[in-house]
Amino acid sequence: MSENRDGLSAQNYSSGTDALILIVLLLFIIGAVWQRPQPVSEPLLTPVATKAGNTAVLAQVPPTRTNTQTPTHTATTTKTPIPTATPTHTATAAATATVTAPPPATPTPLFTAVPTNTPLPLPTPEDGISITVRVPILMYHYISTPPEDADEYRTDLSVLPENFRAQIAYLAENGYQSITFNDLSLALTNKKILPDKPVILTFDDGYIDNYETAFPILTEYG
Repeated sequence: MSENRDGLSAQNYSSGTDALILIVLLLFIIGAVWQRPQPVSEPLLTPVATKAGNTAVLAQVPPTRTNTQTPTHTATTTKTPIPTATPTHTATAAATATVTAPPPATPTPLFTAVPTNTPLPLPTPEDGISITVRVPILMYHYISTPPEDADEYRTDLSVLPENFRAQIAYLAENGYQSITFNDLSLALTNKKILPDKPVILTFDDGYIDNYETAFPILTEYG
């Protein structure tokens, strides 16, 4: 009987020792967990050993709510320097007064009188003796074809170019030589010798065809 009691005592002692060790381990674990911050939303079940008779029972102890300060991000205003315009030097053309010499004065041309041939008065007979000289004088006006609406004066005073050429050719072929009115005057007053067949040609009114048509023909026949 005493042996049974001793065995029971030893068994109780061993159970108490085991329970104590278990409690120490649980306290160590609880301390470690307690020091680590836990989220509020997740409840933790902490086992607590209680002794009911000779048997250790684990009880759930609800955790206490701990205010854990959550770090927040605070927006910090950073001043960014605004680039300032750098003044640039722009070259500007400055008006410079330049002394310009005035252009030399252009001399005004002076009109120089050009000597002209002044017709001399026709000589008069010195001895008062009348002399007769035979010189044909041909008078021309137009050396051209009259227009269709020409009046009688334009028609009567016109010589066709081909007729004028024929007349000049006839005079040249028959030995006629043209003279001037001055030659004729000298022949009458001073007895100047004239060609054997003298002839005088006149062109009245100075029409343009006298130069364009008659002059080339006269030059051709000399």
